Amino acid sequence: MRAERIALLAAWSLAAGTAHAAIEAETQPARQFGYTIGDVIHQTVRLSPGAGQTLIEESLPKPGRAGAWVERRDVEAVRAGSEWRIELRYQFINSPPDLRTVALPALRVQLRDGDRIVDDVLAEAPLTVAPLTPTVVLARAGLEEMRPDTPPPLIDVQPRRQRIALYGGIAGLIGLLWAGWYFGVDLRGRRTRPFARAERTLRRQLAKDRSPDAMRDGMRTLHRAFDATAGSTLFAQALDDFFDKRPALAPAREAVSQFFAASRNEFFGTPAQDGDAREGSFEAANLLALARRLKALEREMA
Repeated sequence: MRAERIALLAAWSLAAGTAHAAIEAETQPARQFGYTIGDVIHQTVRLSPGAGQTLIEESLPKPGRAGAWVERRDVEAVRAGSEWRIELRYQFINSPPDLRTVALPALRVQLRDGDRIVDDVLAEAPLTVAPLTPTVVLARAGLEEMRPDTPPPLIDVQPRRQRIALYGGIAGLIGLLWAGWYFGVDLRGRRTRPFARAERTLRRQLAKDRSPDAMRDGMRTLHRAFDATAGSTLFAQALDDFFDKRPALAPAREAVSQFFAASRNEFFGTPAQDGDAREGSFEAANLLALARRLKALEREMA
């Protein structure tokens, strides 16, 4: 009877030990030394549950701060057959003043065994962490002095300056050409040509004022251009000789004759004689058009 009781107790103890031993864990940090602030540590935990046992994944820790030294970055559980592999990633977030031994936090897991929940706690994993620099540096050859910041590398801006100067020169040349066209600037001497000067003056005179007085002033301006071109005061009777000596202006003969007739009528009020061009009103637009045409023809005489 006593022997049977001893055998029964032994069998029960063996069964209980087998159930407890069915939960196995293996912790595998990459290394246990040589860490500094910012380093990342990978830890692998393998579980071998017994028959009918399964891991409760909700019991695994969540990412976040895990003490004063490390932060838990990732937690992942992967099942491979009857085993579980739990991958954890930590990062050091503090730096000690001296070499110090710290530990990855203990890991508690829960397994479901039928209606029961089995807890198991994996021990802490000790590691060593070192400061980035020693607290005291040997005062030798200036090692204790702070070094100045490294100056930023200089960028070669010469090609950009050359391109900007080129673009600026092109833009300036375009602006000068446009101004010359708009304001009547002629690098070949247009400012010294009588009809070019007259056309520029007429544009200013008649830009805002086209009254009879302004028209008379405009006619005088154009007469002075004819006088400067002829070298003396030019009258209507001398137009034929004027055009004979200056054939480049001949295409404007009819318009010039009309201008002289209108000018005689405007200033003297005398009717045109036989052979003269027909009188008629000479508007500001006609005056400007004639000045522009004479300016263009005058350029061919240069």
